Amino acid sequence: MTISFAFAIFGLADAIDNAFSGGRDLSQTKRLITNHKVSMTNTMPIHYGDQIAQLDGVTMVTHATWYGGYYQDERNPVTVFAVDAQKYIEIFDELVFADEQKSAFLSNISGAAVGRAMADQQGWQLGDRVQIHSNIWRTKHDTNVWDFEILAIFEGEDTNTETNLFLIHHDGFDETRSYGNYSAGWFSIKVEPSDTKEQLAIAAEIDALFANSESETKTATEQSFLESFSNQYADIGLVLKMVMGTVVATLLIVCASTITQSARERQRDFAVLQTMGFRVPWISTWIALESFFTVLIGAVLGIVMAMLFAGRLKVVFTELIPEVTIGFGDLAFGLMISAGVGLLAAILPMFELSNTPIVKTLSRR
Repeated sequence: MTISFAFAIFGLADAIDNAFSGGRDLSQTKRLITNHKVSMTNTMPIHYGDQIAQLDGVTMVTHATWYGGYYQDERNPVTVFAVDAQKYIEIFDELVFADEQKSAFLSNISGAAVGRAMADQQGWQLGDRVQIHSNIWRTKHDTNVWDFEILAIFEGEDTNTETNLFLIHHDGFDETRSYGNYSAGWFSIKVEPSDTKEQLAIAAEIDALFANSESETKTATEQSFLESFSNQYADIGLVLKMVMGTVVATLLIVCASTITQSARERQRDFAVLQTMGFRVPWISTWIALESFFTVLIGAVLGIVMAMLFAGRLKVVFTELIPEVTIGFGDLAFGLMISAGVGLLAAILPMFELSNTPIVKTLSRR
């Protein structure tokens, strides 16, 4: 059990680290993100988008606002974006819609489009009506609840595409919220250049447009923007991984010591086997295999436990960092560590077996 717990902790540490640092590679998306210079929570006038669209190298601009939603209970957060739907879907073309559902969503500003991961997690079906609470916004009727009909369930173009999303129309949201009208949380900008330096030059032009204004901006490539967002939490992931790594190392040392002591206590039994004709290399191999498989089986059980716990972590982190997974490379690394610990634990007993005379071993009490 010690080994299982050690590797369960190892797996959890890896899942947490992946949650804070992992994600889709967005370096080739040709997208920029513009948000308020002071804080991501500050909004900007929607008409900024029209000015940005006039710049050379910009092909399309869309806006979005963070809704801050939860479904039924505050402990069940959902990632809700109020978006300029038509342009948002065109710019984020990795979100795959069925044509009929796409048309239904775009034609009804009271409807919603939900990603496959979120629909499966919440048990929602096409046509369901759901009430989503906001912990930021209130309606003109002084409630924090909006009612939406799910008109589309979209897929991702690959397994790395985030579909734990709930998209609503910004126009409909703007009509019904009690404050902050005609403002947006950020702008997503499609640009022509694929070269990062050229993209950053456009970003600088965008920020120059609104320099010294009431709502100054900060523009970055989408990859840089998301990395900056994740880095707010990355230190937490690193600290947790360091603490858990220390715990794992301690448990493995205790485990190796226990295996070694168990084998040493059976030296008399090994000596008896020698008197029966079993050679030292055969007994040494048996000791090594016993140690190896003891640790390996414990490691496998621990990693299975970690995968189960990681599923629960995904629910906890679903709104901030949805992807809480254990990487296959790290699983392989964990199994290699288990193999190494098992073999190292067998070295001392094997050494004593090969260097201690049978008579001396049998005379021990």
